[in-house]
Amino acid sequence: MKNIYFVQVGFGFDGSVYLPYAVGTIIANCKKDNRINAEYNFADIIFCREKLDSAEGKIADPYIVAFSCSVWNSEYNKALARRIKDRYPDTIIVFGGHSVDESDTILQNESYIDILMFGE
Repeated sequence: MKNIYFVQVGFGFDGSVYLPYAVGTIIANCKKDNRINAEYNFADIIFCREKLDSAEGKIADPYIVAFSCSVWNSEYNKALARRIKDRYPDTIIVFGGHSVDESDTILQNESYIDILMFGE
């Protein structure tokens, strides 16, 4: 089984925790497909803003780590993705969401990102 992780960290600066609705719906839809279930394990959703060491510690043997990017978590996502790619260089890092620019500038500037998905 190939492990897939999702990261959808809320802003959480005030201690609030927001459930990761967007990635939850993606996972729910994927789990309806037996072919996906046979090959992939949806290992964890990281949605609390926690120290990078703690978040990284939740990830083991990742095949794909997908990040939902918004204004409030872009820098956090970049820092965590960089750590994951350093530790697991073969991992596919995906950035998607509202704050992903449709140009390829981020791919040129951030070599640890492999795939961009635009919009919602």
